[in-house]
Amino acid sequence: MRLTTFFCVIVMSASAPAQNWCPPGAVWNHNYYGCFGCNDTGYVHTVYAGDTVIQGSTCQVLHVTKHSWSLGTGIYSEQSWGPQISRGQEDVVENWNGSSFDTLFYFAAAPGESWYPLGLGMGAISVL
Repeated sequence: MRLTTFFCVIVMSASAPAQNWCPPGAVWNHNYYGCFGCNDTGYVHTVYAGDTVIQGSTCQVLHVTKHSWSLGTGIYSEQSWGPQISRGQEDVVENWNGSSFDTLFYFAAAPGESWYPLGLGMGAISVL
């Protein structure tokens, strides 16, 4: 009986759909370094806030807050960059720019491929 139950759980797990790239409750924190000429540092805090539907696709709403400190003045600041709307489809995570989706992450990219995540103030992302 235990072996049969174990086998059923394994088969059901293997046939379950792929995990959503941004599950409910997801929270990310990552370092932030100011642009050239900006003398600040800190971190960015991103929180899953819920789902929405855009152009027929289920998308995730993210609240993004930058916490930074000026190294020159010692002043702390907090800036909201949200809400950000994204969706994950197979190996691609896209960000909604207000009129279309732009590639944010491409997990299956081959060495030499690159893309520009528009609207995020970033340069090209390249796979080395």
